[in-house]
Amino acid sequence: MEQIKIGQFLKAIRIEKKFTQRRVAESLGISEKTVSKWETGSGLPEVGLMLPLCNLLGISVNELLSGERLDETRYYQKAEQNLIAVGAKMKEAEKLLISEYMEKCLLRNFIPNSEDIGTLQKFYCPNMSIRAIDKMIGDWNSLDYHGKYFEMFAIVQDEKVVGTLSLYEHSKSVVSVGIELFLGCCRKGYGTIAMNKALEICREKGYKIVYQQIRADNIASIKLHHKVEFETDNYIYKNQKGDDVILFFKAL
Repeated sequence: MEQIKIGQFLKAIRIEKKFTQRRVAESLGISEKTVSKWETGSGLPEVGLMLPLCNLLGISVNELLSGERLDETRYYQKAEQNLIAVGAKMKEAEKLLISEYMEKCLLRNFIPNSEDIGTLQKFYCPNMSIRAIDKMIGDWNSLDYHGKYFEMFAIVQDEKVVGTLSLYEHSKSVVSVGIELFLGCCRKGYGTIAMNKALEICREKGYKIVYQQIRADNIASIKLHHKVEFETDNYIYKNQKGDDVILFFKAL
């Protein structure tokens, strides 16, 4: 993150709002010197002040960390960059950004209409007929697979379906989450946000453990599971298909 750029941005927004440094300082319960320090790029707002500051200035946490106004397209691009930038160094800031970003992400069931069927046929199952996809959506929405809970969600960003997310019950306490992002939708933060959304759903449904088998060559998925704090012994196992997999677990 560029502190000078962030400082210049904060100053510009403050002036745009016709606020003095004293007004900002009094609203946040800090000194004018601290506000001046931010605006000159000599320091960043403490994490505990970021959300109140953003609410006061009418900006998002992502815009604060980016040091610029963001339209919808650039919001997602910058969010992923900022999630990487703050990382372990600013864990609480990362939580703020994820929380804000999660509000823009929607998980919903697929609908047997032309739009969803067309999206699935294009990105998920190109060799299936429209009738077969329609039936598949109906099967998904029954929430049952061989007598166990199963649910398939569309991952939606800005009203566009960007991937799928599935929940599959192994037992009353254990569940797995499967995420597949469509072509052109990777490396934009969608996987991180969708996984956090999925973990919320798993908790609400009363599951205690999320269990994952990740192919050893699926580097992106391995990075994602480390990012959302899954645990693993890093041992490579063979699954039933003979593939090399790494096991990940997370207590809810």
